[in-house]
Amino acid sequence: MIQLLFLVLFAEGVLAFLLLVKIGPLRELVIKSLDQLKIGKGPATVKTIAGTMSVILLSSLMSIVKIQNKGAMLGTMSPMDQVLWRTHLLEASLMAFRGFCRREEDMKKRGCGSFNVVSGLQCF
Repeated sequence: MIQLLFLVLFAEGVLAFLLLVKIGPLRELVIKSLDQLKIGKGPATVKTIAGTMSVILLSSLMSIVKIQNKGAMLGTMSPMDQVLWRTHLLEASLMAFRGFCRREEDMKKRGCGSFNVVSGLQCF
């Protein structure tokens, strides 16, 4: 699972790099392919992927809580529990980072301000 998340982050980095570098035909090809992705079935696909990633994120968070509760109940965590806890924490961090970045991009497209933890979404 972690390899897939790193692959997604790497692909987005490459895509951002290709959009920043002004190599004429390559940049135009990337822009046209992104436009084609947005037309048609794109929104349904994005919602499906977002829903799946949300379920996996919640599953990772639940596993983290279960491992922490087990460690609190026993008084200590076994080395295997520590490895599992760190793996789930890394998965959850990568997915949350990915979701937060997407939310920030969407807010910028709509002309909204930044997301504040205390006051929530600030659109003006």
